[in-house]
Amino acid sequence: MLPSAHTLAGAPTLRLEQLAGEQFIVFPPDKVPSLHTKFLLACQKAGSSPKVALEAWQISSVINLVAIGVGIALLPEQVCAIQHPGVEYKPLANRISHLDLEIAVACRQDDQTAGIQPLLSTLDSLGHPRKTRR
Repeated sequence: MLPSAHTLAGAPTLRLEQLAGEQFIVFPPDKVPSLHTKFLLACQKAGSSPKVALEAWQISSVINLVAIGVGIALLPEQVCAIQHPGVEYKPLANRISHLDLEIAVACRQDDQTAGIQPLLSTLDSLGHPRKTRR
């Protein structure tokens, strides 16, 4: 995610290597350790050490900080559904496995809680395979 006024905002896609030297807004390691670590590993794989402008742990805060030009951010693809003036969402052209995210749900097989079955049905409809463990 880039501010709309960023020089790369017009590009259809970006490579992580193009973002070396940019100021990033990142998730803090004490609040969202998995996303923080994924970000650092992805930058390392792309051959750069990121410059951190600011840490923010709420998606809405990150989006607002990008919109006002504090820095750029790498966010999960689902965030693209949140339209916000002043930001441009750009997919990465190069696949970096460190940025892959998985959804996991743990529940008892016999759980009949009201929300469990609709949640599992939604995940099924999105193509997330079920793995059953005992």
